[in-house]
Amino acid sequence: MTAIRVLIVWIYTNTESLWLAQCMHVSSTGSLVIFSPPGVTAAQEAWWYAVYAAVLWIAVALISTTYGKGLTPKGIGSVDRTTTLSWSGCACLEAPLH
Repeated sequence: MTAIRVLIVWIYTNTESLWLAQCMHVSSTGSLVIFSPPGVTAAQEAWWYAVYAAVLWIAVALISTTYGKGLTPKGIGSVDRTTTLSWSGCACLEAPLH
């Protein structure tokens, strides 16, 4: 499950939103429960987890190819990010307009 952690870190690194990182974790855990086939053998369940892990590693590969090892957009230097509170109560990031 290392791949899901890489994806969670990527989300947090690029948004600095703990809430979004937690949503990613919840959606991963929830999808394992919802999409797991009921009444399967141990071998079938292992196969399910292997397929799930492969899909996550493909996502990691696509993101790392796009964003590089730093997991931040290529060609973008440090961005001055300001945390604001939106109407929904979620801390959101806004890049200042220049």
